[in-house]
Amino acid sequence: MALEDLFTQAVDEWKQHCRQNAHHSFPYHYVACDSYHTLVGMGPKILPMIRKELAQEVDTLKEYLQNKERGEQEQDYDFLNSLHLPDGLPYKNWIYVVKAIIPEFSLVSTSSESLSYVSQFGPHFWDVSTTPLLLDMAPDDPIITATLQWLDENMDKYTNNTKS
Repeated sequence: MALEDLFTQAVDEWKQHCRQNAHHSFPYHYVACDSYHTLVGMGPKILPMIRKELAQEVDTLKEYLQNKERGEQEQDYDFLNSLHLPDGLPYKNWIYVVKAIIPEFSLVSTSSESLSYVSQFGPHFWDVSTTPLLLDMAPDDPIITATLQWLDENMDKYTNNTKS
């Protein structure tokens, strides 16, 4: 099976796991599954696929919120509706996949307020068993924006790709 197919299969299984664990408040419950470990085990070569998947999730979230504002989004009855997040998106939990693959991955910002959640927990931010789930699920979230920016600026050195 091609790497892209393995990645897609693991992502689909991880989304199902995230959907089933949406009621938990710590990221540990979202990463404690075989599909998460499969993704991590694929190593740096999946960073471009992670970047693409995360960007698609941002777009999905934007569309979901726009439809909801227009009254076109079906009303959900589960916990995820209160987060304004479509079912099964790993979303911010992708940062833990990137961190597990690339230990030197860090979220640095020039604005002290934009990543205040990360600075509040410091190095413990990366401990999925002690850091509460990141509940701010806005499409322009600074943690997601910083992660996408980090991937844009750094993934080539881990994947041996050259920018076109």
